[in-house]
Amino acid sequence: MRTRSAAPVVHQLEATQGVEMPGYAQPYAGSRFGVSWLVVIYLVAGGIVAATHHYWSNVHTLKGIGSGLLATVAWPLIFLGVNLHIH
Repeated sequence: MRTRSAAPVVHQLEATQGVEMPGYAQPYAGSRFGVSWLVVIYLVAGGIVAATHHYWSNVHTLKGIGSGLLATVAWPLIFLGVNLHIH
């Protein structure tokens, strides 16, 4: 009969760059696809500015939708006095 030892054998792995162990999370962060929070904040601010300047009030036509989208993306131009309504 074989007896088991009380302390399990632990293999120590030397952490080196470039070693990949299948089934385990890698220790480095890879590139991530997603929208930056700054882009989200920029578009939310643009939507608010466009709404307060009545660019989203006439969205029953394609011109109205285009004006609203243009004003949402290019909202700093509204503060400079540029009219972004598509005629």
